Amino acid sequence: MAATRQQGTYLGTTLTGFTALVGGLYCGGAWLLVSALGAALLLRAWLKSVFYFANYGGNKMKLIGLVMALAGWLIPVVTLVITQSNTARLLICLVGLAVSLVGILVVMNKGHLKEAIWKA
Repeated sequence: MAATRQQGTYLGTTLTGFTALVGGLYCGGAWLLVSALGAALLLRAWLKSVFYFANYGGNKMKLIGLVMALAGWLIPVVTLVITQSNTARLLICLVGLAVSLVGILVVMNKGHLKEAIWKA
């Protein structure tokens, strides 16, 4: 599944953390400690992979753009429970859309243009 030992470690840590997180949340009660451990493993695997890929080939802007695009999607989804007002929900969705578009069209685009093949 993974090309190198380091990638295999990231994959194994991610799968173990995700399994513990979901299993702990499903069982509830004292199993929430297992869920917290799973969340910590997921965070560790994610941070290690982010720093690995950020230093590999200078893809920091692409990674930041991807995080912005995901954050722009998560903003409306997570904040749906805040209010029942359709106007507030519309404004929150527009903010999320703006964050996603800036991440994709500005930040990721600059990252791609920085390493463009015609600039060799």
